[in-house]
Amino acid sequence: MKKFHFAFPVFLLLIFSISIFGQDPQPAPTPPELEETIRISSDLVLIDALVLDKDNKQVTDLTPDDFEVYQDGKLQEITNFTYVGGGNNASDTKTSENKKEKRSKKIPPPPMNVRSGNSGRVITFVIDDGNCLSTPQGVSSAKQSMRKFIDDEMLPSDKVAIYRTRGGSSLLQMYTSNKKFLKRLVSKVRWTPSSCGTAFDAARDQSTLKATGSGARTFESEETKEFKKDIADNQRENQVIGSIGVLGFVIDRLKVLPERKLVFFISEGIAATSGNRAYIALREVSDKASRSSVVIYTMSQKGLTNPGFISAQDEILPNGGTDTTSSITEGRLDEERALNDGMSYLAYSTGGKFIRTKNFLAPEIEKVLEAETGYYLLGYQPESGTFDGKDFHNIEIKLKRDDLKISSRKGFYGRDEKDSGTRFKNASNPLYQAIASPFSENGIDIRLTTLVGNNAQKGNYIRSLFHIEGKDLTFADDKNGMKKTVLDVVAVTLDEKGGVVEEFNRTYPIRIPQ
Repeated sequence: MKKFHFAFPVFLLLIFSISIFGQDPQPAPTPPELEETIRISSDLVLIDALVLDKDNKQVTDLTPDDFEVYQDGKLQEITNFTYVGGGNNASDTKTSENKKEKRSKKIPPPPMNVRSGNSGRVITFVIDDGNCLSTPQGVSSAKQSMRKFIDDEMLPSDKVAIYRTRGGSSLLQMYTSNKKFLKRLVSKVRWTPSSCGTAFDAARDQSTLKATGSGARTFESEETKEFKKDIADNQRENQVIGSIGVLGFVIDRLKVLPERKLVFFISEGIAATSGNRAYIALREVSDKASRSSVVIYTMSQKGLTNPGFISAQDEILPNGGTDTTSSITEGRLDEERALNDGMSYLAYSTGGKFIRTKNFLAPEIEKVLEAETGYYLLGYQPESGTFDGKDFHNIEIKLKRDDLKISSRKGFYGRDEKDSGTRFKNASNPLYQAIASPFSENGIDIRLTTLVGNNAQKGNYIRSLFHIEGKDLTFADDKNGMKKTVLDVVAVTLDEKGGVVEEFNRTYPIRIPQ
């Protein structure tokens, strides 16, 4: 039995497949040339774009002549053009012919059998309950919105996943249509008090001794206050990076799907100052989303608020009797702008939208889903030297019709696709790809029980018991009058971010007499 030494938290997944002997192998169908909606390489840059009219309805009859694509302010020639409908099949996909020879290339439609049960919408929610700026009111609002969506807006064919940024227990879930299961996930979302400070906390000097008539006198020096502030800022930055890390993991899982994917990120805000670690992480996850054709709609769970409001819990005379109302209000307004800037950047850069000042999020989610029923693919050949460095290249798509509006990602970093994204040790193995996929495979019904143990000789170990229905196995004739089948086993230990810690591959032949 394989021995695993692991640090908490660790996730173990086992995937089994049946190899049939004595039968003619069936070649796998060749997928279309384009397996992902977005492709960034030295040969072609593809961009997905959403076009709506004034009533937020899809516009599906545009041609390449209706668009202009600019990279770094320079007009590009559109060499590839396709509209992909929400049905994601050949009849929903239209590729425009162009008279110019250079524009004669067609973008084939995305592969049609990318997962089991390829009908229905794929919807992803990430609830930022790990954010140290979360409030009880905000978490409660997010939970209510999720329940409302599940009860009233979710369709029977929808495949939904609800991730949480606190802890890693939600990371390896499968997308499901089971409403009861999704409600159980929502019920686990809870507000947890945090020690990191924020401008929205009650304005009090916790280190003071009250004195009547003249405010309060502090015992702390300015250096001590600054030190405490640095600690709180570092905690906030670490938690923002953690939330962005979960979002990056979700994007990696969705990358296996070729069509345009939607992610709703529900949070009280992203504090990412230009140049700090949180900002760098935010920039990287934005580029990853663009390369994976993931559109992020950020949603503020605060609802309609007045961020500069002074309440009775605030002490506006904390030091020497000076009225600090203005400084408290300005501090809260500045922090609100900073939190909104991070959310806005994440949505804007990936082609989504930042939704805020809404007390009820479920109707806003439905509006987005109603609008996202199809998209255009536009491609151009980048100039030589685009990928020589790693500079950011701005992309702007303009419409020649003023009555329409368009949204798309805003650029990419000058590195080839092969230089981006997560690389897994065993990514070429189809069994490992099944592990990484967020969608269940229904070929064989496998029931798995995992037991964790420890002893002095082995240390920490995992023993897994699995059950397969006999009717799901096919045996082939073997020598000496035996029947034979083979189990291919891949076991992978993943850390809390989905990285491969340890793995092994085994083949187990099973022979029984006739």
